[in-house]
Amino acid sequence: MHIMSTLKKTTACIFAVIAVFILSGAAANAASLKPTNENVSYAAHERAVFDFWKAKSDKPTPLVIYIHGGGFQHGDKGLADDAEIQKFLANGVSYASISYPYYEDVALQGIIRDYIARVVQFFRYNSAEYNIDKARIATYGESAGAASSLWLAVHDDIVDPGSEDPIRRESTRITAAGAVRTQATYDFTKWAQLLAPEVPAKTMKAWQMIMMRTVLDMYHLKNEKQLYSKDSEPVRNDLDMISMIDKNDSPVFMETLEGKYKDGDLLHHAKHAKAVKEKCDSAGLECVLVVDATPADQRISVVDYLIGKLKK
Repeated sequence: MHIMSTLKKTTACIFAVIAVFILSGAAANAASLKPTNENVSYAAHERAVFDFWKAKSDKPTPLVIYIHGGGFQHGDKGLADDAEIQKFLANGVSYASISYPYYEDVALQGIIRDYIARVVQFFRYNSAEYNIDKARIATYGESAGAASSLWLAVHDDIVDPGSEDPIRRESTRITAAGAVRTQATYDFTKWAQLLAPEVPAKTMKAWQMIMMRTVLDMYHLKNEKQLYSKDSEPVRNDLDMISMIDKNDSPVFMETLEGKYKDGDLLHHAKHAKAVKEKCDSAGLECVLVVDATPADQRISVVDYLIGKLKK
């Protein structure tokens, strides 16, 4: 009876957390500040659009790109925060907020490689039009947007010099990444090992059972056997951010304040950020991590961190 009660409570908690995951990334104050350019297309998909706020400057400015959260199935560019936009602009940093396809239409790997990474390439290709310094581009976001920014920071450049598409001939490398409530990897087969021993085995097993259909849908796979197969290994490896980290990658800022979230939130568990921090430290890559235990006088916001990196 006790076991069944515990399992029911664990399952209910995980369902609640899944709702948090799906809706995560919603800014406290959605953007209402009028963009300089609105609903600009950067790829053929109807959701592949961005808003752009141009910083006042006679010289090319740095650019920060906001990537919204929402589990790759909710949210849009309107989740950018007015106060953050204004602070970047006041410091001479132009700002873009992007939307991207959901996994219903595009598999997770394609969302990140063919859309999110493409935005960086788009701005480099059109740097003169937007008065952008193509050598100073950063990205940030929460949850899905955080992990996508982490991917851009640590993934090898996917520039294609021989592409017929001139945008693809531009680099995908960034100056720095900001990751709030990030995941460490989107190779979901590694989560049990990553989160142990901080997450009880029963909780992990229940989460895996409940989330498996979502994971398969993200990968556009039919069953769990396909997920663990050799055929899926290249995709899993390409989405395994923590395994890519080396000293030549871009610096990363992470923030995960557990006090703000429910117990059992495996999707935003602090162990994700802590594991990334450990790997960065081991590799010799700059990585700033703010958690509940970080003293107040040692904390910095993601906005201030990125401004500091972009204005060097």
